Amino acid sequence: MSYVESAKTEVLEFIDRSTRFQPGKVIFSDEESFIARFSVKVTHQGAFVIREGWHAGKPNVGKNDLIASSRGEYNTSIRFLAEDAERYTGIVHALNSEISALPYGTYPDQRSYQDFPRTAFFTRACHTCEGDGTVSCSSCGGSGEESCTCCSGSDCMWCNGWGSVDCSSCRGRGTGECDTCNGDGDITENSTPVFVVTPVYELEKSTHEDFDVVYALSSFSMLPSIEDGLAELQRRIFKPVENGHRVLEYAEFMCPFLRVKVKVNGITSRVVVFGKRPAISDSGALLEKIVSPDLNNLKNVLSEVRWYDLEMIWHSQLLAKHVMESEIHRDSIELSLNAGETSPDFNAISAKLSKALTVGYIMELHVAMSDVIIWTAKSNRLISRMVTYAVALPVSAYFYSEGKYVWFAVVLACLIFAGRWIADRVSVYHLQRMYVMT
Repeated sequence: MSYVESAKTEVLEFIDRSTRFQPGKVIFSDEESFIARFSVKVTHQGAFVIREGWHAGKPNVGKNDLIASSRGEYNTSIRFLAEDAERYTGIVHALNSEISALPYGTYPDQRSYQDFPRTAFFTRACHTCEGDGTVSCSSCGGSGEESCTCCSGSDCMWCNGWGSVDCSSCRGRGTGECDTCNGDGDITENSTPVFVVTPVYELEKSTHEDFDVVYALSSFSMLPSIEDGLAELQRRIFKPVENGHRVLEYAEFMCPFLRVKVKVNGITSRVVVFGKRPAISDSGALLEKIVSPDLNNLKNVLSEVRWYDLEMIWHSQLLAKHVMESEIHRDSIELSLNAGETSPDFNAISAKLSKALTVGYIMELHVAMSDVIIWTAKSNRLISRMVTYAVALPVSAYFYSEGKYVWFAVVLACLIFAGRWIADRVSVYHLQRMYVMT
């Protein structure tokens, strides 16, 4: 199958899976297929950072390591190691050799590359046991004794009538080994410069500097993984920069594109498809024109809803369910919920939906669904009050007439609480049906 045919198949599947409507005949015209060549610049920026740690006991010192006898000397040693590491340029060539031998995009995120071959050590007394290696037993508080649990008086065979026995944790010593220094009494702090590499991926240039190519590559391409189903790697060039502790990588790619006009149900839109495994970057709001009747029907009903008109409220819930049966509507709502913001970026949502919906349409969709949620809550509160009053008034009147005022108050409060609880459960049920959650 040619790339053009694969791209058309993706358009058909995109239309079919994104709406609840069965599309009519889809007509393609004005096809323009081309190959875009572009390059990605990857700056593997390295920097030495100090990794600090500690361990119990004395240090295992190498011939190039530094041993400090005081806190001030230790801090000076750390500064000296940091300056010494900055002058170490051999690591850049080692990094260049490793990156050039590995596939493109192997390291998409920051990583620790290599430790500097020198470490600064400072040994001090343990802060927990103050250098003694032992601490008071936590079970007996240092007394070495604990109450006898089998004591039966003066003739107790376990404590001989004393009422206490040796502590089972410390065996009567009153002390135990310090867990911090493992009984050694010393703690050794260590600091080692570590070469950390942070890659920065940038879309540098393209042979097709038109908007469609730039938009697709910058908006839908995860540059570290652009080779996976999107573009084909042509070649890579590497340039180590010793003074800046970085390696520059230039990767050249080629990516197929198809621009085509799509006509369905009398609606025509310009669609852009790209990538070895075809994906849509711009659908020209084609789906909006197909699914908009559902939203328009919902908006018309919501404009006529009144707080006392339960039938209209229930009708709006049914229409909202129809709206959410289209995948493109569900995706729009889910993207805004996942953003976790009170004012989501509708431009970003439209871009993630391949411009299947315009920003204005997405805003109208969110407003309409919010109104349905509000009216659903109001209707459930109204129903719960009606049911509560219908049950509570006769029962409460009975207890009141019998002079059982306490029971009257308790029953009335319980029925009101039960009514509100039922209203909340019904609201959740309605919203689950509305959002087609399974």
